[in-house]
Amino acid sequence: RKRSVNLPFSMCIAPVAQANDSDNLVTLGDSPHHPNAYFCGKSDWKDRKCCPSNDFQCKSCRRFQASISPEGEYRTLCRRRMIYLLVYDVNDQESYLKVLGLFSQLQETLAKKDLKQWPLIYIVGNKIDKDPESKAFKDISAHIRDFARSEIDAGRKLSTCMVSAMHFKNVTKLFRTLLQDIRTREPLWKVDPLGGDGGP
Repeated sequence: RKRSVNLPFSMCIAPVAQANDSDNLVTLGDSPHHPNAYFCGKSDWKDRKCCPSNDFQCKSCRRFQASISPEGEYRTLCRRRMIYLLVYDVNDQESYLKVLGLFSQLQETLAKKDLKQWPLIYIVGNKIDKDPESKAFKDISAHIRDFARSEIDAGRKLSTCMVSAMHFKNVTKLFRTLLQDIRTREPLWKVDPLGGDGGP
C-alpha cells in the first residue's frame, strides 16, 4: 500500500480515498462532539479509541475530515484546469493519432468558453527509449515538430516534449518547464489576479 507524500490522505482507494494518512480505513459516524464525522476505530498512544461511542476522533481522522471538506484546509487551489498533459506512445501511430484527436476536441471545447487565459496544453511523447531507430518513431517525431510549429503559427499555444518514463529521461525537465509556465500565467492559479479571476 502506498500513499502520496504530497496529499493529506491516502490515495489507495482512489478516487474516494476512504483512508486517513495513517492508512486506516475510515467510516462515517455520529457522536455528541463529532456529528457526521469520520472514525477509524484505532487507538492512539494514550489508548483512546477513535470511534463514535468514545466521542473521540484521532488526529489522522480530523485531517481526513478537513481534506474532504469544501471549506477544509486541503481544498483545491483554483477553480479551473491549469494544464493538460496529453501523453502518447511515440512508437505507436494509433496512440499518436488519438492524442491529436483529443487535442482537437479540447481546442473546440475551450474555444466555446470565455476564458481570459487558456490552460496550458502539453503533448508528451513517451517511450523514447523503446526503438528510436524505427520508422514509426522517426515519422511521429518529425510530424509532431511540424504540427506544433503550425499550431503556434496559427496563434494556438502548444508545447511538446519527449520523455522516457521508465528511465526517467526528460521527466524532471518536463515538470520544471510546465511549473515555470504556470507560474508566469497568473490568471490560471490566482483567485483575483490584478482585479480579475481569469474567466469562468
